Amino acid sequence: MRHAKTLLGLIFSFVFLWLALRNVDVKQLPKLFGQARLIFLPMIAISMTFEHLWRAWRWKILLRARRVPFYNLYAGIVLGYLFNNLLPARAGEFIRSLYLGRKKLARSSEAFGTVVLERFIDGVVIIAILACLPTWFTISPLLRKAIFSAVFFYAVILVCILVLQFQRVLIDVPLTFMLKICSESFRTRVLLIEDSFISGFSLVRTPGPLMIALILSGVAWSFSVLTTCMHFWMWSLPLGSQLGFENVLLLMAVLSIGSMIPSSPGMIGIFQYCCVIVLAEMLGINREMAVVFALATHLVGYLYVLIVGIVIMMVENVSFRELSTSAEAAEKAETAEALDLSEIPASPADNDSQ
Repeated sequence: MRHAKTLLGLIFSFVFLWLALRNVDVKQLPKLFGQARLIFLPMIAISMTFEHLWRAWRWKILLRARRVPFYNLYAGIVLGYLFNNLLPARAGEFIRSLYLGRKKLARSSEAFGTVVLERFIDGVVIIAILACLPTWFTISPLLRKAIFSAVFFYAVILVCILVLQFQRVLIDVPLTFMLKICSESFRTRVLLIEDSFISGFSLVRTPGPLMIALILSGVAWSFSVLTTCMHFWMWSLPLGSQLGFENVLLLMAVLSIGSMIPSSPGMIGIFQYCCVIVLAEMLGINREMAVVFALATHLVGYLYVLIVGIVIMMVENVSFRELSTSAEAAEKAETAEALDLSEIPASPADNDSQ
């Protein structure tokens, strides 16, 4: 199954990369690359760093029941992005959860539960942006369908989170029934992981911290908007005439929808196609410039995460092989963590809830 997903992602990436590069005069690209205003590169790196720091702070709120050092949260965020760029099927989301588990800072499945909640919170921001697009742009039928698909996707996530938090019996009863045929050790392992995973998005039960997480998401996305604005300035592209940066929001919204499509690591192909669709076909920018923007922007983001990620791996003294360990080994480690809760220090929040 894993190899099938990888192959499917490679096929999608190849197709979308071909769609992005077709009808492009390749001879013009070197000249256009020379028009980059490289003075914006340091500012882009600073903006990306602040975005990751705010996302780390949000993760701290989501993992408020654990005393996780801020550095480890930031390192986990960056390592997640790094392995998303290196491995298929957005494996980085699991890698950063496994990283906290291996550091004995949180259970891996609990951390992954917070990642699921993160994706939903980000979805709230994405839907808010998508809802504003018709105000500024004429939305094509295809994009309208994509918007409805995104709304449906995040609505399903919301329903699943609410069911697991408030009507858990609807999951526990059939799961327990199906596990009757399994061994006692396997059944215990699955139920422990399920319990830990569900606890990862228990924040929905506490409106105050949930609101803080939403505010932190807004700040993090503001830095993401700023980063994209500086990419536009770097290539002298128009930000927009109504809101002042609606073109940036349009591109970010389309890229968010594109991230749902299976692709090779790092959204190769999908990223370029989304940029060309927005810049060339919706905003009327020269197609060659759209391709240059797509390739350069993707490369800058990729190299930034690669460099910072490698530095973190050197500081942590971990290797690529260690962090990309097999799912089977991770499952066993997770079970050991779940059974030995004394290794994970409780926080004041734990004591308050007792």
